Amino acid sequence: MRGAATLGALIVLAGCTVQFDPLSRPTVTVTAAEPTGASQAGSIPPSAEPSQTPVAASETAQASTPAAAGCVDPTIKLPWFVSPEACQAVEMAPYAAQDFRTPSGNISCQMENGQVWCAAIETQMIADTHNPEGDGICDGYVLNDAARLACHSIPNEEVDGPTVAYGERVGVGEFACTVEDIGVTCWNGLTGHGFFLSKARYASW
Repeated sequence: MRGAATLGALIVLAGCTVQFDPLSRPTVTVTAAEPTGASQAGSIPPSAEPSQTPVAASETAQASTPAAAGCVDPTIKLPWFVSPEACQAVEMAPYAAQDFRTPSGNISCQMENGQVWCAAIETQMIADTHNPEGDGICDGYVLNDAARLACHSIPNEEVDGPTVAYGERVGVGEFACTVEDIGVTCWNGLTGHGFFLSKARYASW
């Protein structure tokens, strides 16, 4: 009698419940203990959270929004931080060369018949790029029909021009440049191509 009572008993082991039945094979049910520190569904343990990557300083048209209606070239896409007007036609201005600086003094530009050149004393472009022609730095853009990096192996000559206030626009022929506290934007009103230059960001389209 004592043996039969033993066979019908329920034996509980740590993490395992075993039940005996005299008429059938014993069955085993395993209950796994929840691991300490298990994360909730949909959450990521702090150690697994992806680190935040800082915004790249070089912003190209690949990270862009569709060009605004009225863009000279409908295939152009502007970087998200550039004004929609920066690919649109502009009112033709007199072909009189103009040099200017930003209020911060960091960026200076020369606007001539057929070309715009802007360079920055401090810009992330310097760290990100290398002069393809050899020694030297790239610190701005040259714009005619399209924009290209302005690279040189000797220091730029200092631009002796007036300071243009934030919110103002300067125009020479088909070119326009706007000066804002976030940077300088210049574009060709006939082709829609242009560039943006600042201490933290730069882009062309």
